[in-house]
Amino acid sequence: MINKVLDKVGSGGVWIAALSCTACFPALGALASALGLGFLSHFEGIAVNMLLPIFASLALLVNLFNWYKNKSHVRGVL
Repeated sequence: MINKVLDKVGSGGVWIAALSCTACFPALGALASALGLGFLSHFEGIAVNMLLPIFASLALLVNLFNWYKNKSHVRGVL
């Protein structure tokens, strides 16, 4: 149960951090502006320098734990 929650938090956090940096991800910048998320540009430095690595590491650790738990070799290779 906790694995699924942490996986969702990690993935969602990476998306929020990516949406706030329009220079790094231009397609996501267009999507963010279409959705009215232009206010996230004020937090670009915090999102890219701090949040993106934290949430990406969290998602990676959860995937490593799930691989260890299930012993799925395809997941381990990916």
